[in-house]
Amino acid sequence: MNIRLIAFDLDGTLLDDQKKIPEDNIAALRAAASEGILIVPASGRIYPFMPEPVRTVLSARYFITTNGGSVYDAVNDEILYSAQIPLDQAIHVLDHMDSLDVLYDCYADDKRYTCASFAERADDYFTGPLMNYMLHTYILRTMQRTDDLRGFIIERGGPLQKMQMYFSDPDERLRQLQILPRLFPDLAISTSLPNNIEINSAEATKGQALSALCDRLRIDRSEVIVFGDGLNDLDMLQFAGLPVAMGNADPLIKEHSAFITCSNNDAGIAKALRHFKII
Repeated sequence: MNIRLIAFDLDGTLLDDQKKIPEDNIAALRAAASEGILIVPASGRIYPFMPEPVRTVLSARYFITTNGGSVYDAVNDEILYSAQIPLDQAIHVLDHMDSLDVLYDCYADDKRYTCASFAERADDYFTGPLMNYMLHTYILRTMQRTDDLRGFIIERGGPLQKMQMYFSDPDERLRQLQILPRLFPDLAISTSLPNNIEINSAEATKGQALSALCDRLRIDRSEVIVFGDGLNDLDMLQFAGLPVAMGNADPLIKEHSAFITCSNNDAGIAKALRHFKII
């Protein structure tokens, strides 16, 4: 098996539930990089908000960010691929989100913006120990707050990298996952957390971004192994010659994978790389 590129999601895949990289994953990915295999983190996060070890200790040069909204070359500080939501579409999405009982934020210029009132209500939307831990250790710390998010977006005037909403009612979230693709057929609708829905340009998916990167580097899809757990990883797994689902993955992700490895808490990436003798 000739693998030249390893791509992987972060939350629920590379990272354990405490948002740390298991040491076995670090050792395995560095071993692969030492053999000339490219290491490509693929996340809904923007590059500055990826955990510092992801950016510095995995020997990665290329990063897929904002669910495929961009491909970033960290060595040359260059965006290799970009797909954003035009302003007029973003306003229509805001109109819809304002009609729902949700919290929301948006990404622009590699920054994350939300309403100032987000933090006051957030605990009701991030229930359970794991989700509340993520809220207070990562989400709130990465947000820039404005009194009028809509006004800020309009005054800024440019496209958005990603929009995201959070639900307190899981049934309403499932209903919106059905409604949003019909309301906005030219946007990509996905989810990565039990309480969220993420909205991107239709060209901003992890699979399309990975395909663009492979075309640029002249890597065939048969030479790519991908790891994922959430629905926003689906088309990236479908692109890969060797798609691997985490043990904790969504059932649909498992259905579209050639192999199911251990969970994110058990260094499933490292175990699969050894299983396939990639390292």
